[in-house]
Amino acid sequence: MSNPRFITYTENQAIWMTLVTAITNFLTIPSLTLLFKRASDKRHPTLMFPFFIGILTLISSFMYHFTESIQVDVIFLDSGNWHKVDNVGAIVCFQNLAIFLMDNKNRLADEILQYTGLMITLLAQEKAPWEIEFTVIPILLAWICYLGKAAYNRQFPTYNKKMLRRGLLMMGIAIFCFIQGLNEFTDFLRIWHGLWHSFVAFSAFYLWQSLSEPEEEMELWSTLVNGYSHLYEGFTSIFCGHHKRAKVI
Repeated sequence: MSNPRFITYTENQAIWMTLVTAITNFLTIPSLTLLFKRASDKRHPTLMFPFFIGILTLISSFMYHFTESIQVDVIFLDSGNWHKVDNVGAIVCFQNLAIFLMDNKNRLADEILQYTGLMITLLAQEKAPWEIEFTVIPILLAWICYLGKAAYNRQFPTYNKKMLRRGLLMMGIAIFCFIQGLNEFTDFLRIWHGLWHSFVAFSAFYLWQSLSEPEEEMELWSTLVNGYSHLYEGFTSIFCGHHKRAKVI
């Protein structure tokens, strides 16, 4: 991922670029809602870690692209540091997806892999945040673990095929858009990068449901519309003394 450098935009272009690259980060709300609900109802407690990593990634990616769009270098952190935090969050999100898809029955196994992945990512990004290999290698290591477990067991976990197919389709489109937008100087208004944000968010929503039973499935549009209220209700039930379990949508 290249070191951020400002390109001069007109006022209208800056507005459009903010919509395309910054606001599209909020399309992750359905995935965050899903993770929070599944973690807080005690069935998948280790999903609280990727939930908060997702929150971190949403904030850092929004702030990086917002400062880049309006050409203001510093809002709390400078644009380059927001970019570094965004890199860390994005890498750890992909690692956590691999860990989730392993379908480990041992909570401790998930936690060891989650924190090991975070440690490797922090070291790699501190070493060289703008060199692509230090972004790709920490992700690949997590997916090698995923394949290694499948090879050891001589089988993959049982997946919800509908959700898995949708997630992989969206991920394929997302990767294509990401590659097209790698050069920020030829990607006009970072449109390809905004499409990457959109399709990777849709993909994550489905892939995080690839271990769900059919009756547990959540729909993208309704979760996008109602996600904020569900997160608010979930947090208030935890911190305001209601002692209710957050309902699964």
